[in-house]
Amino acid sequence: MTTMEVDRELAAPLVQRQEPRLTVPQGDALRLDWEALLPQPPFRLVAILPYNISSQILFKILDHHRLFSRLVLMFQKEVGDRLCASPGGRDYGILSVFCQLWFDVKRVTVVHPGAFFPPPKVQSVFFRFERLAAPGVPAAAEPFFRRVVKGAFSQRRKTLRNALAGAGFAARFHIKGIRRVYGFPFTVTGVTSNRPEPRSNYANEVSVTAFAF
Repeated sequence: MTTMEVDRELAAPLVQRQEPRLTVPQGDALRLDWEALLPQPPFRLVAILPYNISSQILFKILDHHRLFSRLVLMFQKEVGDRLCASPGGRDYGILSVFCQLWFDVKRVTVVHPGAFFPPPKVQSVFFRFERLAAPGVPAAAEPFFRRVVKGAFSQRRKTLRNALAGAGFAARFHIKGIRRVYGFPFTVTGVTSNRPEPRSNYANEVSVTAFAF
């Protein structure tokens, strides 16, 4: 078991136990080297994420998604609503796409404020993430796919064509090439579009170009 803890006072009792099966790296989870700390995946990650940086930590988890077979994470309800949101709603965004790209995300239970002391002013939710047997995009296309998604949501109310052009794709890629790969109409917005599925080998061709930027 590996337990990351930024608070040295909380980490000290765990270290003093000298449990041979327990490793307690101390430091900021956003700065620690996860690849070095978790050298033999897959792992199961259980965490109550600090609410003020929960999105940042989740993005780091997603950057290292290959390390994990299952995640059990607690979020503030408003953040959790975004993780399993469907296209067309106000909660659907980058986190929705990336979480559902690699994991089957299910709400487990709501944790009411009275479960904590002192009670917070928000509700909390536990989610279970089970790694998908087949990710939505091939590994070689991930860098390009991430850029498309971030570009699509950079200006949420604009059409995909205009949002991607505004994100710099017009200068570096032919937007028609992106449409050829994913097949969705560029008159929709990122909010209303379903998660794109590559439909040709062109995804691998353009992903090679994406690595150069």
